[in-house]
Amino acid sequence: MENFTKNSLKAAVAKYGPLHIDGKTEADVKAELAKDERAFSTEQIDEIYSAIVAPNLFEGGDEQSKQVEGQLLEAQTPEWVQIVLDSNQALIDSNNLVLASLDAFKENSAEFVSQLVKEFGKPEITTNSGELKVSVQLIDEDEDYEVAPGKSFRDPLDFTKEYTEGDDVTHLGVIKLQSLLNAGLIVES
Repeated sequence: MENFTKNSLKAAVAKYGPLHIDGKTEADVKAELAKDERAFSTEQIDEIYSAIVAPNLFEGGDEQSKQVEGQLLEAQTPEWVQIVLDSNQALIDSNNLVLASLDAFKENSAEFVSQLVKEFGKPEITTNSGELKVSVQLIDEDEDYEVAPGKSFRDPLDFTKEYTEGDDVTHLGVIKLQSLLNAGLIVES
C-alpha cells in the first residue's frame, strides 16, 4: 500500500484492535492484517500492531513510535483512585495498630490484673491459659448482708444516705447486692 497515512493506521487499528482485546495472539492479529484487501507491508503490519497494543503513543507520527518501541508502558492512576487507595491504606494501618495493641495487652494483662487485685482486692481474678477468668460470688437470697469492715458507700437512690461498716443493706435488692458483693463492699451477716 503506497499511501499509508495516519487515517489508514487509525482505520486498521479500529478494525483489527478488537481481535487483540478478544485475546488473539500477536501472530493471529498480524495474520489477519496480512489478509486485508489493502495489502499491508510487513512494516505497516508491525506499525498497526504496535498502535493496537499502545494506541496513545502513535499519534505523534513515526519518529515517536520508533522512540517508544520496547519500552514498558504504565497507565497513570487517576487522582480520585489514589485518594481512595491512600485512605484504604490508612484504615489498614490503623487496624494493624489496634491488633498490635490488643496483642500487647494480652501479653501484659495478667501482670496488670494481678496489680489491680492487689490494690483493690475483690473480685478475685485469675488467669487460665492466657484468658481472664473472673470469680463471681452469687447472692444467697435467704441471707442478710451488711457493709464489709472498713468499707462504706452511698445509697444509689438517695445520695445523701451513706452506708458504713456493719449497716444492714439486705433491702437494696438482689441486683444491687450482687454488684456490691462482687465489689467487696458487703458481706453476709
